[in-house]
Amino acid sequence: MTIFFGEIETELDAKNRLAIPASFREAVLPDDGPNWIVIPGLENGGRCLWLYPDRLFTRLQQELLKPSAFPTEQATMFRMFFARAKKVISDAQGRIIIPEQTLEWAKLGDKITLIGNYEHLEAWPTADWQRRVESEYPTYGARVQEAGQKLRAASSNQKLQAVGSS
Repeated sequence: MTIFFGEIETELDAKNRLAIPASFREAVLPDDGPNWIVIPGLENGGRCLWLYPDRLFTRLQQELLKPSAFPTEQATMFRMFFARAKKVISDAQGRIIIPEQTLEWAKLGDKITLIGNYEHLEAWPTADWQRRVESEYPTYGARVQEAGQKLRAASSNQKLQAVGSS
């Protein structure tokens, strides 16, 4: 599966084109791309976009929409999520055109930071991303340690359950 990591500052051009940097394009596995699905993000008050390789998004969508995959109260959220998703085609230089309506929803501006977030990219207004990093970075180490402890505990519980069922 395609996995993205890192952050790169970039800009939208006058035609609302966003150049996906080579390092991110090269991370897309052949079975996952070559085009993109753009969705208004759920963070930063909707002032970001999520970008998924199109074929990967289709596989994730199929998993998500299996019967009983989500409670009825989440149906409204999924309706908005899928209604605002747009497929965009990469040109030969790896640029995509962000639809005007999508830009209006996300209020990205011209200066954008693309970040890798596991199976998708996120496009943030650079100033918003910088504020986010500044506010969250001081507690980053403690949160990573806590997550590591939880993973070790879960792994230990799985081992104990496996031994108990033998």
